[in-house]
Amino acid sequence: MLEFAFFHPKPSQLFCDFIVSKSLQCQQSESEGVILITLPLDIDATVLAEIEHRYDELLELNQRLFEEEEGEQHNAYTAAGVIVNLKDGKAVYADIDAVLLTKIMGVLSPVEVGDFVNSIVDAVENPDERTPCERKRDSKK
Repeated sequence: MLEFAFFHPKPSQLFCDFIVSKSLQCQQSESEGVILITLPLDIDATVLAEIEHRYDELLELNQRLFEEEEGEQHNAYTAAGVIVNLKDGKAVYADIDAVLLTKIMGVLSPVEVGDFVNSIVDAVENPDERTPCERKRDSKK
């Protein structure tokens, strides 16, 4: 499943409305101030590109609304992170330096970041002490 995180209800609702306009279903849940929108994996690549573009647009709105609600006294505060899916079914939020995450998101799509994070989680939860070369060789057998 694909997951997209928001911190304000308005952009999350606009995102869900956009998803529905593409004849897709989305599920919405909230935990610890994070609104998580979940979509199925089997989305056409062209539609997925449109969804990712819309998500990027709505993240800007999300940030503006967050800053407005926090007021001037909190403008120096930034929070960034990614949702990490554990094999026991839990989804936890991993804090990441905002500057670093901005650089990453400038190069990778949200789906690519999710795939990257999930591969790290898988390696931690299912350790394989073989070297990458050994794994590659063993997978060819």
